[in-house]
Amino acid sequence: MLNGDMICLREPWESDISLLVSIRNDIDLQIKLMTFPKANTIQRVKDWLTNHLNNPQTVFFIVATKTDNNPCGYIQLVNMDFINRFGELGICLVQSSQGKGYGKDAIQVLEKYVEEIFNIRKIILKVLADNLNAISLYERLGYSKVGCYQKHFYNQGNFSDIVLMEKFLDLSGRC
Repeated sequence: MLNGDMICLREPWESDISLLVSIRNDIDLQIKLMTFPKANTIQRVKDWLTNHLNNPQTVFFIVATKTDNNPCGYIQLVNMDFINRFGELGICLVQSSQGKGYGKDAIQVLEKYVEEIFNIRKIILKVLADNLNAISLYERLGYSKVGCYQKHFYNQGNFSDIVLMEKFLDLSGRC
């Protein structure tokens, strides 16, 4: 278990499956994550979770409140490249847990962990251009906008722009 000021990052428990099923079936949340929402059974979510946990290029944690260990989402670093030392950040908190500082705390804890344990020097991410709250959080945490895929993500008859961001954990690696 990894502790922050307000949250802990921990392994998934069987009791977390219902939250993960809810997240994976929340259409609005899945669109924000740039996935294509579809019905997810308990078994499909368990398979998704097992694939993440067994992938050597992925780190996956449940984000839980520090006071009572209640799950409020998940955070992951996927596609870790151990030669070039970067990975792609993904975080998802349920709506009722957003705006409370949990995301900020979880990202900071994950950054420290992957830098110390996996020698990751840079984290990259993609976010919908209209997800201004997420972009603002990432910028406050030191992420920089480095590009944009224009009209890249299809959703309900429209194409949305995707903002590309990165943060060097090891500042000696910057140009």
